[in-house]
Amino acid sequence: MSNQEIAVVTGAGSGIGRELTRLFLQDGAHVVAISLHEEGLASLQEEMANAGGTLTTRAQDLSELDAAERLIEFTDSLGLDVDTLVNNAGYAVFGDAVDVDLGRLEAMTKLNVVTLMKLSVLFGACMKARGKGNILNVGSTAGMVPAARLAGYGATKAFVNAFSYAFRAEMRPHGVNVTCLTPGPVDTKFTKTAGIDTFEGKSMVKKLFETGKVGTPAEVAKQAYDGMRKGKAQVLAGPGAGFASLAMHLLPQSLIPTLVKNT
Repeated sequence: MSNQEIAVVTGAGSGIGRELTRLFLQDGAHVVAISLHEEGLASLQEEMANAGGTLTTRAQDLSELDAAERLIEFTDSLGLDVDTLVNNAGYAVFGDAVDVDLGRLEAMTKLNVVTLMKLSVLFGACMKARGKGNILNVGSTAGMVPAARLAGYGATKAFVNAFSYAFRAEMRPHGVNVTCLTPGPVDTKFTKTAGIDTFEGKSMVKKLFETGKVGTPAEVAKQAYDGMRKGKAQVLAGPGAGFASLAMHLLPQSLIPTLVKNT
């Protein structure tokens, strides 16, 4: 029986997910890399050809309601017992909630909340039965600091934060670790997908975290990977993450969205 670690990484085609995939492969794992975009997976295969480990890719839209069930059916069909799940896939919709497309808000919520929860529960049940495993959920400081024009996204990430901590308490007695990554701004395609790649959006992010700097996917992924390996409950990573945590303790929560919008 192989001792090779089996890791599922969602949102693996770019950014933090791509860099986490690299780290797992370098440690000799078999990574099942999931992305919506086939071109990202193709370039991932090419780039990681000599990284080590084993790479299996799957193009799948995880915002569909049965996405989690179909993904676990896929890993089962390969005969893989998943040791580590990385719930990294997600996106934001930028703008006042009443002005953005409601369909995009709904799809975002399905991906960021429903699929993340279902994947955690489905794979988590298998890990619990085996008495071991790791789940890394990617939250955001937006889930800690309510930000105008990111109301829906912030709410989904607040769910990730709360769910991860509670799920951790449930799973730890059974040998399963749950870690929540809480990054500040990161230089990925995420901002363009969200519509933040505009002067107004960039200005908002800069004001929110009081810095024009952003973390790199490689830096944040390494912090997350190491934190998960150490069994940490939370990993604050990248510029602005520490400030967001401090702000939530020092400022009235009702005041923060107004400050973010008008500063």
